[in-house]
Amino acid sequence: MKLNVENFQAERLIAQTISLFFHPMLLTLYGIFLLYQLDLYNYFPREFHKWISKDLEKWIYMVVAINTILIPFSLIPFYLYRKLILSIRMEQSQERIIPLIIQSVLFFITYYILNKFYSPDLITTYILVGGLSVVIALLINLNWKISLHLLGMGAITGTFFTLSLKYRIDVNNYLIILLLISGLVAYSRLKLEAHNPKQIYAGFAVGFSIASVIIYYF
Repeated sequence: MKLNVENFQAERLIAQTISLFFHPMLLTLYGIFLLYQLDLYNYFPREFHKWISKDLEKWIYMVVAINTILIPFSLIPFYLYRKLILSIRMEQSQERIIPLIIQSVLFFITYYILNKFYSPDLITTYILVGGLSVVIALLINLNWKISLHLLGMGAITGTFFTLSLKYRIDVNNYLIILLLISGLVAYSRLKLEAHNPKQIYAGFAVGFSIASVIIYYF
């Protein structure tokens, strides 16, 4: 019995670590980092100078990190103090409404800033994917709880999948890694009993679909 309890606790610790490392607020920055690993200046010659500019790349990381990670995390104590959320896990769908509204606004502010200062079109489009994903998640959340972790993983995976179709970019290794990570994140959310399988599948499907449509047509 003791061994079973220890195994259970170890599995939950692993699941919590995976959930934290791939928290929805972090996924947009991860996605941009992965996009920069593809040497996309070969596929967007008109924006060659933007893709090779290390100063612009660092500035993009900074803006995205502040608006999609630092500000949202810094607001959590305020949410708790005003009892807008009951815990940082936001287990009830109603708790997610205000944070998702603010997160969507921050995404569109980020999109405006990056577009205003001539960031690569693909990067600004990817931010648009994030903003629209949060808006759709908010609308769904009004009646049903959806997995935001898998929504984010679906968006990244959908982005890379659509890039491979639209521009014939070889991203097979990235897709394999992203699918494996998505499986681990899904396992962690189920293990922590944060979601049921339908919410997991729906999150990934919605994120994947939004990214595929936006990246392909924009």
